Amino acid sequence: MFQILSTYFKIIQYQICYYFLGIFAVLDDLKNRDKNKFEIINKQGKVAVITGGARGIGLEVVKKLVQCEMHIVIGCRNVKAGQKTIQQHISSDASIEIYELDLKSFTSVKSFAEKVLSNHDQIHILVNNGKLIIELFYLKHRGSITPEEGSRSVAYACISPKLEGCGGYYANCQSAKYLPYADDEETQKKLYDTSMVMIKHFLKVNE
Repeated sequence: MFQILSTYFKIIQYQICYYFLGIFAVLDDLKNRDKNKFEIINKQGKVAVITGGARGIGLEVVKKLVQCEMHIVIGCRNVKAGQKTIQQHISSDASIEIYELDLKSFTSVKSFAEKVLSNHDQIHILVNNGKLIIELFYLKHRGSITPEEGSRSVAYACISPKLEGCGGYYANCQSAKYLPYADDEETQKKLYDTSMVMIKHFLKVNE
């Protein structure tokens, strides 16, 4: 009983944290919205892989990478639905492949990776896009922000020459502050170790 209550308490704590982060994101957008823009740069011959690229912010990122004339590989759960969406929203002359990918299945992730690597010698851009609780808050409660606007910083990080070889956190197409413990090596190791404990069973099953 105590363990159940403890688990629910942690969930509530995380929810509160997500809402606070969402509020800060809204304030940041209101302050820096005029800076949320970037220049489209030709990247012909480059290959980009994006998960969840057939809807929402992911689809908007794909639209921008298409403008850069890149070849794009999309991973999504329903290939037929993804193909239909791409046909409706993307020019027919765009260079796009769509493969099945369910991020909840390590078997699916492995199969997707094998297909991509078998068809391409090099991947220049990888966008690990997926739905998060904070993203849901971000889009639901801010009202005036669209998926297209939300995609700009992602696309900016993908193609801006200024960011070649650089890391960091970006919002509204500019470098943004983040919590200092994100750079703490001990915290990073704890996160890595915890993640490995959570997935090691699935890695063994799918070896």
